[in-house]
Amino acid sequence: MPFTQNIQVALPANADSISGGANVIRNLARDLKERLESLVFDADSDPLVLLPNLVNASAILASSVTTVKIADSAVTNAKLANGSITNAKLSGAFVFPTVTPNFSDVSISLRLRILSGPVIGHRTVSAGGAYEVNAQTTNHHRHTMTSAGMISINDMQSSQGLFLEIGQNSAGGHTVTFNSLIIWPGNDTAPLVTTIGNRKDCFVFIQAGADTLGFVVGQNLPSVS
Repeated sequence: MPFTQNIQVALPANADSISGGANVIRNLARDLKERLESLVFDADSDPLVLLPNLVNASAILASSVTTVKIADSAVTNAKLANGSITNAKLSGAFVFPTVTPNFSDVSISLRLRILSGPVIGHRTVSAGGAYEVNAQTTNHHRHTMTSAGMISINDMQSSQGLFLEIGQNSAGGHTVTFNSLIIWPGNDTAPLVTTIGNRKDCFVFIQAGADTLGFVVGQNLPSVS
């Protein structure tokens, strides 16, 4: 049912003049504004009624609303203020969605590197003069002498054993010495290495605690490979 209210305005004596008519219109607009600002919407009554001084109304006609935000869920006590609203916000509990990772397309590649000792079953082959045997690479080394030089043993682990072949190239005549850290049987004198072309000597070294022990396995053997 529409709400109607009769408004009576007394016209002044000079209402027929231009300035007088303007004042009438101005006063009428002011009166209408005051009456509209006093209107309150009551959700429990029908039709719309005039509640001029009700403070805690369920909804109040706003005179100026600059920023309004509407939630995408239920709002239970929403109100329109009768003043300026600059930063209206709706607050409530936030529910975060549950995310379940999908590992069906994940592949894992592993590279295994053994650091605990040398590679067993492989032989390191080299040629030249002086040679430093790296006991951490393999436990079997073959070195062909192409010039004179010193042989040294490095990085032996405790209780590790190492097999070494020292050969001569076809020319031969290349003298070999060992570093002083190697302990030899007898009077601790390093053996003389064969210098005949295409021949080789074989040695075994064992790391006994802090001592590197050297032993001759065989000498003047044919150096086929």
